Parts: sequence; C-alpha cells; structure tokens
Amino acid sequence: MTAVYDRVSRFYDLYDAPMEVMGGRRRRERLLNRVRGRTLEIGVGTGRNLGLYPPGVQIVGIDVSAGMLERARRRARDQGLDVDLRLADVQELPFDDDSFDTVIATCVFCSVADPVAGLREVARVVRPDGQVLLLEHVRPRNRLMGWVFDRLTPLVSRLFGPEINRRTEENVTAAGLEIVDVRRSGIWREITARPRSSASGGDEAGGSAGASDDSDDSDGAGT
Repeated sequence: MTAVYDRVSRFYDLYDAPMEVMGGRRRRERLLNRVRGRTLEIGVGTGRNLGLYPPGVQIVGIDVSAGMLERARRRARDQGLDVDLRLADVQELPFDDDSFDTVIATCVFCSVADPVAGLREVARVVRPDGQVLLLEHVRPRNRLMGWVFDRLTPLVSRLFGPEINRRTEENVTAAGLEIVDVRRSGIWREITARPRSSASGGDEAGGSAGASDDSDDSDGAGT
C-alpha cells in the first residue's frame, strides 16, 4: 500500500478530484471546523486539510507514504504553516497515551490494512475528554448497492488501494470508541466518537448517541 501511494503522490489530488466534487471538500471543511487543541491528523496525505484548520490548533500529521509527506511539507511551506509532519503508521502510532485533544482522519480507514487495530491506536492516544472525528466513504446501506460494492472492492483495491466496502461505524465501536454522533449521506459518514471510558450513560457495546440521515440516503438496508 505504501508503494502505491508513493507512486501516485505526484497526481493524487487529481486522482481524488471526483470525490471532492461528490462532496468530499465540503464535508472535510465541516469536520475540520470542529477541531480543537493538540490535534493528530491520520493520513495527512498531500496536506489538503492543512490550510483548513481553525486558528490556534497545534497540528501533528502522519502518513505511511514518504512521497505524500513530501507533498504535504511543500504545501505547508507554501502556505506558511507551522506543522509537525511525520512518517508513521496508524496501526503503530509513535505517541504516548492520552496525547491529543482531537484525532481526525478524512478518507483514510478505507486504506488501512487492519482498520480496527488502527482505531484502537487512535483510542489510545486521544485524551479521555478528547474527540475523534472521521470522514469516510463506506459500504452502502442499500442491499443491491452493497452487493455491487462487495463485488467491485477486489478490483478497486488492486488498482488504487482503498477498499470501498468498509463498515466503518462497526469498526469504530469494535475498537473501543463510542460514537456520539454520525451524519449519513449516501456512502459518506461523518463520525464523532470518544473514548468509551469518558462516555456518560453508554453501554458496554458502544453505539451511537445521535445520528442523522441526509435526504440522499433514505434507504434502510443497514450498514
């Protein structure tokens, strides 16, 4: 996977442009507006998010791809941003427990080999009163489209890397985080989670304290 992203780093923003047109940028901006304090961005990529953070946020960004990080460093220099960018894997984060007020990832866990292991690391490094913010595309809830995505995933993964049929909401709770809010729109999920130990009134299995479905995702087949 690392070699794939090193190879495509020069034109990754162009490759990802369709996802931006489909609402990716708007959703990223909405999620980034909620960031606070010392923040870890998982999968910083080419640094597209760096100029969208609110003022006063201390940003640490990681990526498994040296090629992507070089693009991100160049973008940060061009924008005059003071950020800490490191080569690292979310499945083995090089940070102490309870290190961050916010951990954010935008369209990352579709490409992590073991997403639950990565999310467990996220749960470890976020502070007890911190927040985890995720924007992900997931397996459609519609039964037919879910079947189509399942059939397409091996080909897409082989060609481009991501697995397009991930069940990210389930992975978040399996990793020991509690979902406190999720906004659903088509294949998109905007998820807010927190360490389960900080939850008030949550049960052992986790779950969602609040959820909303946008009008373009009205099917009820389940994630």
